[in-house]
Amino acid sequence: MDLSSLKQDQLEAFLAKLTPEAARVLVREVERDRLRGQNNFPHDFLLKQARSVFDGHNAKFERIGSPRRFFCDAFEDMLVDTSTNQKQPGRVLRSSIEPVWQWLVNDLAGDVLGEVNTALTSAILDGDKPAVDLLTAKMRQITARAIQSAVRDLDPMSKNYLRVSARLGGTRVLEDAKDIALALSVGDLRREVIDRLPRCIEKLKTGDVADYVGLLREKCSAGAPAMTIGLLAIMRRLDCKTDILRIAKEVVGQDQDVAIQRSICATACGCLLHDMELPARNAIDMIRNNAPVPDIHRELSRFYILAEGYDTELEVDLKGEWGQRLVEVRSELSRAINSKIEATPRVIKTALFRAPRAAGPDDVAAGAPPLAWPDPEDLREARFLVGLLVVVRSFLSQLPINTEVAKVSAEVRQFLDVLGENVVNDIRTSLGEARACAEAYLEATAELTEMVFGGDAGDLLRRRGKAAMQADLDMAL
Repeated sequence: MDLSSLKQDQLEAFLAKLTPEAARVLVREVERDRLRGQNNFPHDFLLKQARSVFDGHNAKFERIGSPRRFFCDAFEDMLVDTSTNQKQPGRVLRSSIEPVWQWLVNDLAGDVLGEVNTALTSAILDGDKPAVDLLTAKMRQITARAIQSAVRDLDPMSKNYLRVSARLGGTRVLEDAKDIALALSVGDLRREVIDRLPRCIEKLKTGDVADYVGLLREKCSAGAPAMTIGLLAIMRRLDCKTDILRIAKEVVGQDQDVAIQRSICATACGCLLHDMELPARNAIDMIRNNAPVPDIHRELSRFYILAEGYDTELEVDLKGEWGQRLVEVRSELSRAINSKIEATPRVIKTALFRAPRAAGPDDVAAGAPPLAWPDPEDLREARFLVGLLVVVRSFLSQLPINTEVAKVSAEVRQFLDVLGENVVNDIRTSLGEARACAEAYLEATAELTEMVFGGDAGDLLRRRGKAAMQADLDMAL
């Protein structure tokens, strides 16, 4: 069902006023309509607006479910929107769900799965929870076995592997399908674990660690797939994600990263390493493309928090696989930063030094010296580089660039000090349009000075410029 822009705006304004109770009724009716195969409502639009209502009231977004939703629930804690280029066991791209589901429906288990899904849909609509639970378990068992059977003998170097990958849309989807099958194979374990967890674990206390270790040993001791599901369920609810390492250390009984990598906790803790690498690589791309500095700062902060926690909680072997991954991402990030900030003094000089330009016909006719006004593009690049330089100072404990940052920072400070003196003198000794030009340079210099030294330093330079102008006026009088 499509809506015009006007009707959509009107409906959005109306839905924003709903209470969470009314939004739950709306969600239930929308999902019932979708399950019946009908299109009486704009499903996606209404569900999106309902989610906004729940978020605004800090309420839980409850849905009645569907066969596909119950299929996904088994591996929900594995799902990510984006990932690094290399597949991380335990992390499944959301974009892989659709091709894997269609593979199951069309190729692997169509007839049997179709019958179960039809019965499951009827049970959902009837509100028959025992039947829903029974049919969901059957559906997961069918899909897990179907995927595992399909991938069991696939050699990554074989033509058959490439054929199946092409059918799914790429090797990444096929590898994600393997993780999905592992999660489905442990049945309703995830739900059993999260029913014993708070929605958010804000601060993990020592006693809490023992409780969660006890829960994992009770529910997830069957093997690595079960432990992965349990640990990821806990990690998703942790406010401090690296607290999962405290739990893993207790499960394994050791704090060396190489020991944990060889244990049944390896996949979940490897996911934490992946989640640390991802914002670092995002930051690298942003730095190379001169993205807004606040966005770079956000990604660097995400990386820094996880990297600091990893260093704090584990004894890291830098020659081991995980240690090498940590070294590699730090090095790549440092190189990306260095390649940018090393140009900062030169860019500031280009933007703020008042190099004379060649006189044009208008200048000659007017008998006035040519004026070189600040170039907006040069200033934009200078702001970006100075902003980046200031931001990276907060993350030096995780980046081997202390010497480079200190060297560039010292040059920038020296440049701004000299430029500040020069521009104040220019204001004192110029008149008319030349003074207006000098004032433009003063403001640009004050802005960068403010970024490096703080607001007081920028304000001081502006006051000095005003004092120079006032002194000139006093002399004229």
